[in-house]
Amino acid sequence: MSVVQSYIDEQGLAHWPDAPLGSEKYYGIDFDDLLTAENDIWTSITWTVPTGMTKMDEKEVENEMRIKLSADTNGSHKIICELESSEGMDTQKFIQVMFINVI
Repeated sequence: MSVVQSYIDEQGLAHWPDAPLGSEKYYGIDFDDLLTAENDIWTSITWTVPTGMTKMDEKEVENEMRIKLSADTNGSHKIICELESSEGMDTQKFIQVMFINVI
């Protein structure tokens, strides 16, 4: 299973690489740097996916949160991943992916 990793653009915004409409891919967000306490673990993971996209699956692999997405609408889609930990830390990461119709 291949996972698409994010990158930071020139404006400091997080993105996943562009994908064709209808493709189904796993995308990952690494939260390893946020778990600072020795026994801290994630207790809650919530993905928010906009209209025009479908969440096919989600999973956690070590401290990377993964989501499998497909889109049927052209354009840039903002995905939100919210996490809470056993040590009381909560955070949100926003990331965008552009789905395009490839002819």
